[in-house]
Amino acid sequence: MRLRPRLLIVAAVSLIPCLCGSWGTLIAPKMLSDSDISKLETLCEDFGSSALKAEVRPRLGPHAMHQFIVQQAYKLLEKDPAFADGVSGLPTVPQINAWDGIFHGPQGPVQRQSGQQSGVPEILCPAPGGEVGGPSPDAELLTDLSSVNPDYSGAAHYWNPWLQCGEAPKVASDYYLALTHRILEGGSDNDKAHFAAYLAHYMGDVSSAKHADVVVFTEDDVLKLEVIAKQWSDEIGRDWETWIKSPRIKEAFAIMEARTKAMNAAQSDYFWIRVKEHMRDCPLKQKHTFKVDVFEPTLESAIGAYLWEMNHRPSVKGRMAFFGYFDPLYYNGPIFKAINAWYPSFQLAVALSTHLVWETNPAQFRDTALAAIQQDKSLMERPYDQYWSDVQPTDDFYATDDATADKARAAYMQSLVKSCSSLVHGKDFDDNKDFDQAAFMPYLQNSIRHVYLALRSSISAIRVKAKYLAVQPEGHWQVKIELTNLADEPVNLGAFRILTEKGGALVSPTGWRFDPLNETLAKGASKKFRVELFDVPKPDSGDPVFYVEAHGKYAKTADAGARRTKAVPDDNLQVIRNPDSTDDMKGTTGPLDLAIVFDVTGSMGSSIESMRTKAIEIVNALNKQSSDMRLALCAFRDAAVDGGDKAFELHPFSKDIAGYIPIMGTWKAEGGGDTPEDQLEGIRQVLDLWVKEPSGNRKPTKILVVITDAPAHEPDKFGNTFKSIAKLCQDVDPAHIYPVIVGTDADALRDATTLASTTEGKVTTSADYGSAADKLLEVVHQAVAEHPAPSQGLSPEDLRRWLLWGGSGAFGLGFFVLLTAVGVRRRNARAAPSA
Repeated sequence: MRLRPRLLIVAAVSLIPCLCGSWGTLIAPKMLSDSDISKLETLCEDFGSSALKAEVRPRLGPHAMHQFIVQQAYKLLEKDPAFADGVSGLPTVPQINAWDGIFHGPQGPVQRQSGQQSGVPEILCPAPGGEVGGPSPDAELLTDLSSVNPDYSGAAHYWNPWLQCGEAPKVASDYYLALTHRILEGGSDNDKAHFAAYLAHYMGDVSSAKHADVVVFTEDDVLKLEVIAKQWSDEIGRDWETWIKSPRIKEAFAIMEARTKAMNAAQSDYFWIRVKEHMRDCPLKQKHTFKVDVFEPTLESAIGAYLWEMNHRPSVKGRMAFFGYFDPLYYNGPIFKAINAWYPSFQLAVALSTHLVWETNPAQFRDTALAAIQQDKSLMERPYDQYWSDVQPTDDFYATDDATADKARAAYMQSLVKSCSSLVHGKDFDDNKDFDQAAFMPYLQNSIRHVYLALRSSISAIRVKAKYLAVQPEGHWQVKIELTNLADEPVNLGAFRILTEKGGALVSPTGWRFDPLNETLAKGASKKFRVELFDVPKPDSGDPVFYVEAHGKYAKTADAGARRTKAVPDDNLQVIRNPDSTDDMKGTTGPLDLAIVFDVTGSMGSSIESMRTKAIEIVNALNKQSSDMRLALCAFRDAAVDGGDKAFELHPFSKDIAGYIPIMGTWKAEGGGDTPEDQLEGIRQVLDLWVKEPSGNRKPTKILVVITDAPAHEPDKFGNTFKSIAKLCQDVDPAHIYPVIVGTDADALRDATTLASTTEGKVTTSADYGSAADKLLEVVHQAVAEHPAPSQGLSPEDLRRWLLWGGSGAFGLGFFVLLTAVGVRRRNARAAPSA
């Protein structure tokens, strides 16, 4: 929240500091003498009450409510298993709190330098400096007083749930993204503490009682208001009433009202009615004495205070960060005029406004924050999971693509900030519960709850262990991965990807993304996976760097949904495989010829992309189907439209599975004329490869997987029909067609059924174009199971050779037996006795 200079002149000599701090801001105002404080107490008693007088000295002290909210949010985190194991990646409470708190300088709130404050526990005000700490979100200036805090944004402390304006959702989401990435990628503790402090501050502020009544201006609005502020301030020498009723005030209000109407025309009038109803909520009342006159605050006086501040701002302060918004209840303190001053002072309007007086209550800080810390107590007594929010992220939140995920992450955090504001301020202008002093504790608890949710959403309960080892041939690597779920609810595992270093940055090469088949892990459960990476050269020194990043979705838990860890060398050469894992599916023990016939017309972009992103997974899975496998590819379009080289792209059978699969990722989805395509010719070209092969010993299972979303031209311009294709499949002894139909075209399904039924194949369908790679693996495994390799008999040439040599051998053996028998008979005859 914003804070302005807290000094004003009373009777030309008395310094009057701010009577209140802010929700969570550590306030250490400029030291005042006892004489000055006594004069201030007299003013508050004469124009306010004895109760306000009694609060003067306590309000001069530090009020570290924001830091207390962080400490209490961590009390909830400590109960959460995602944090409790100590490796969540979040910074510590002192590290975060070293980024919050201010001192008051002559030009406004300044970055805090020192640590411990009297009467405040050290955890709330650790000394910034060294490796951690920096300017608070409330620090307008850095300690040199000559430069603005580059992170300062006044409007970022607000969200107006009625007009739907304020920068808190946007700015908080920016810091949330920065924090999430630093935790995922292993950033410095100071960076994480910086982003966590700002995220927590802006989230906590919108739950504070007076951070809703705001109008956010465009830069053009502010330029116009600056001109008005200069003109209005130059109208000196007039009486108070004339000054406040100046046409300049009306011109300024016209700009403000036009802005609220532009934001929400239906709610604009209600907003200004609400503001006017509460303009008189200030601690000093209208009164006139021979020394000081105090005037009753009005909307006009609040606009006047805003214009006065704008025209008298120090040159070091920028325009939009400090005056790009207007909070009328921040400027609705009393306007006073001392007897020896020729103009009214508007500074007290800031110091004693509804906004600031309401926010900081010394008794509340003492009886809640200090008492809770002394007793090591949490204000949130229910189980931590009962504080989860109904605000849930979209599925894109869990995407492996950073741009897609970040867009969903930002939207989620913005919704969470808005929900935090609406819960305390209400969604209806008639709901004035945000003015209820007795509601302080619910506001505070709401703030703690949402700061916990924001921080919890930046970490994950998924844990990743990863090992790697080099295998033959050179450049091939095995990575063994174990994923564990710590959360109290199951996680639906999404994709995981492997990253490596390239050009000094971490990248995930094409195909290094894997889907664990929608596996679900219960609390405490683990799952092991093994993948192989190909053609990864070994650096000149050491091994390649591998990181494993796992993604998973929880139904209710506020979870970042992603966790990354660095793989370590495996000192065990025996690869550990999970017997229950589908990545260990057994294939045929005989030879396998697989042909993939792929529709690459314009509508098939997502299917081609799935082949690109899952290339390595496809290679791994296919290699498990057979130790003797060949692969052929044929891309097809519509020859009538995409003639020449574009119509078909045939790659003959090869055992280079790892080299062939990435080819599919390079295909471009383009072309296609009418709805049917020339898949029959693509199938025929593959069948012709088998027809033209010389016969030999090898008798493979022959499978064609046709992936398309369209029916076939039949007959096509090449003369192919379903009947001719079925006959060719039989002629190659035989080949089986397993179509995969993506999309929902009924004619495509009809033609696929014809192809499958006449070749002993089966049809697989998916409405999701992006699931083509998954369906390919599913179909191949099914086809191999249904069509085991034929018996490996002799070829005709081998049979002739066997008959020739075998027949000759048999004749020789028979002749030898006959001669032996004759010889035996003769020997027996000679040995017989004569008659």
